Amino acid sequence: TSVKPETTISGVEVTLNSVFPVADILDVTLTGAEWCDSIMPPDTSGFYSYYEDKEGEHYFVVHGTITSNASDSIDIRWCSDASALVNGKYNFSATMEFEDLDGCGFGEEIRPLQTRAFILYASISDEVYSISETVQVKFELPNTEELFHYYYDEDNQNTQYRITFSDMK
Repeated sequence: TSVKPETTISGVEVTLNSVFPVADILDVTLTGAEWCDSIMPPDTSGFYSYYEDKEGEHYFVVHGTITSNASDSIDIRWCSDASALVNGKYNFSATMEFEDLDGCGFGEEIRPLQTRAFILYASISDEVYSISETVQVKFELPNTEELFHYYYDEDNQNTQYRITFSDMK
């Protein structure tokens, strides 16, 4: 039986390169962040898929790894909710996705006991990018393994995690 951890409304503060558990289901490590025009996979030597440059926007991308202790596969895109808050004022929705095992794209599931790279990204308008000083990234994940197999629901037992980046340009 999983018990919802005690958290404040603002969530659990996490730091780069430190493993933090999500219940007993995932071990997450955030390894870095960057601003970019396009989101490219690690392997671009052959056929690959990527997120193209959008006119008038930049991507803010957080990189990390997740190890799954779950008993079944998990698709992080549907069971999570994420956002990027720039300068404490401008809010943008964000998405979490696993890198494909072959390194040529994004969107695959993680299987039990695998460790996979992931990205959390938000598309930010050029106007906000040009004045950005800080970016606080927040993401919510379920507290029970069963909820990882459903679409995100704010009424479920979730925990919010957050990290703030500054001086990124």
